[in-house]
Amino acid sequence: MNLKETKIRGVVCSANEPPPNPSNKKEIKLTCKADINTVSAAVGSTLAYRCPVGCGSIESIPVYNGKGNRFSEHSSICRSAAYMGLTKEEEETVI
Repeated sequence: MNLKETKIRGVVCSANEPPPNPSNKKEIKLTCKADINTVSAAVGSTLAYRCPVGCGSIESIPVYNGKGNRFSEHSSICRSAAYMGLTKEEEETVI
């Protein structure tokens, strides 16, 4: 497989790493509706996504949950993170 020519899309939301350090990671401000199709980065990139206040409670924004907390590429990144308990409803959260 040629990684430069193959489209692979995925976001891993993990609490296994210390909070993002803006000096060495690119931070991307998302809307509540943003999915993986709205952002792009090189394979192996480490990014920090800033989710707005209240995304987890907007039920009209889709989240397609699969097995083992895997989400479809059409799922909202911020709502998926909220589903996993990684965001705070009352303040912007960096994931």
